[in-house]
Amino acid sequence: MRRLTNFFLCLIILLFLSSCSNNRSPNYLDLFFFDVGQGDSSLINYNGVSILIDTGDERFVNNSINIMKSKNIKTLDYVILSHDHADHVSGFKNIYNSFNIKNLILPGVLRDETFDPIEALLKNSQTKITYINNPTTLKIFNNLKLEFFPPLSNVNEFNDSSLVVKATLNDFDILYTGDIEEEGQDAILKYNIESEILKVPHHGAYNNDRNNLPEFIKKVNPIISIISVGNNSYGHPNKNTLNLLENAKSRVIRTDEMGTIHIICDFENNSISISTLI
Repeated sequence: MRRLTNFFLCLIILLFLSSCSNNRSPNYLDLFFFDVGQGDSSLINYNGVSILIDTGDERFVNNSINIMKSKNIKTLDYVILSHDHADHVSGFKNIYNSFNIKNLILPGVLRDETFDPIEALLKNSQTKITYINNPTTLKIFNNLKLEFFPPLSNVNEFNDSSLVVKATLNDFDILYTGDIEEEGQDAILKYNIESEILKVPHHGAYNNDRNNLPEFIKKVNPIISIISVGNNSYGHPNKNTLNLLENAKSRVIRTDEMGTIHIICDFENNSISISTLI
C-alpha cells in the first residue's frame, strides 16, 4: 500500500458535488460517504462498476438515491450489507426499487430479523445473494479487489457481527467497518487492515474502551477518517475516539458537519480532492 506522501490532498468545501458519471476514466476513483443521519451508507464508483456498502435508514435513503441517479448510476453491481441493524440496512427496499442490483453480499453469521424481508424481496429476483463466512477476496478488476473479513461466530455485542470490507485499488486502500466494537476490532488485527481511508466504526462511539481500540487505529493508520453520524443521544462521535484519531494524525471528516462527502482519487495526477454536499 502506498501512503499519501506522493499525493496532493486538497480539501474543498463546496455546496455541490464534483461532476462524475458511472463511466469515469479508470484513472479516477469516486468514493461517496452519504449523509444518512445516524446511519451508514457508502459508494465506490470505478470504471463503470458501482458498489454500495450499507443503505442507511429508510428515512434518509432518498438522499443517496438522488445523488446516485444524478451521476447516471442505474445499476449497482454489488450491494454489501454489513449487519442487520436498521440504520445500516432498512433503506434496502428503496434501493432495490430504484436500481438494478446484480449481487447482494451479506454476513453469514448472527443474522437477525432485519434481513428476512430483504431475502423475501429478492426471492424471485435475478439478484445473486452471497453469504460471507470466511475471509474472502473478490477480484473486480486486475487492479481492484474487495477483501471481506467475516464477523466472529460468537460475540457478546451484536455490532461485532458486522462484515468488514477492505477495498483496494492499485495500492490504495479504504476500510469499511460497520459497527465493530472491541471484540470485532481485536479479531481483525491479524489481517492487513492498513488503509489510507477509514470509515470509522460505529459512528465514532467509544464506551468504556469497548470501541475504537488504540491498537486498531494504530494498525489501520488512516490518513483520512470518515465518521458517518447524525443527531443522536449516544454522544457519537465520542471525544475519546476523536482524540485517538487526532493522535494518529488522521484528518477527520464528519457527515453531520459536512453532509455527503465525495472523495475523488486522481491516480493520473496523484491527487485527492474532497468535496461535500450539505
